[in-house]
Amino acid sequence: DLSTASYDSVSLSVSSQQTNPRGIAINNDGTALYICGTAPASAHQYTLSTPYDLSTGSYASKTVSLSSQESYPNGLIFNNDGTSMYIVGSGSDTVYQYTLSPAFDVSTASYASKSMSVSSQASTPTGLSFNSDGTKIFVIGENPAIFQYSLSSAYDISTGSYDSVTHALSPNYGNDI
Repeated sequence: DLSTASYDSVSLSVSSQQTNPRGIAINNDGTALYICGTAPASAHQYTLSTPYDLSTGSYASKTVSLSSQESYPNGLIFNNDGTSMYIVGSGSDTVYQYTLSPAFDVSTASYASKSMSVSSQASTPTGLSFNSDGTKIFVIGENPAIFQYSLSSAYDISTGSYDSVTHALSPNYGNDI
């Protein structure tokens, strides 16, 4: 319940790696945090020595450039086992898939030559999320709206198709919280 949230006075500076952070993700056990952004167009990995505690965070010296696919990455997520990473951005209005080995190690990310355009639906996509089994992906745009896509092969972005399902947000959705 976001209405009960309060600031813990805990933060982690990422400014040495990313001056325009746009997206954030955390691995399954809370020991790694990932930031993507546009200056530079890249993703960076941080270690949390106490799971989910930003005060114990430090840069893991792991990064990957995303500029060959997306010049303005705004959001990133992983599949359930961390062997794939997905980014979306406003440079191309497209979701791109990367392969990671070992899992959740962003420095090993390589473009899987798999993508899905969302340009017909999401104006300036800013974030994305999967359902629990990877057969649905949701993309939020500055329209403001959330768009639903089906993946005929779980977590394979190249098999995605728009479900013609949209949830429009109120024009001042940022003030709803």
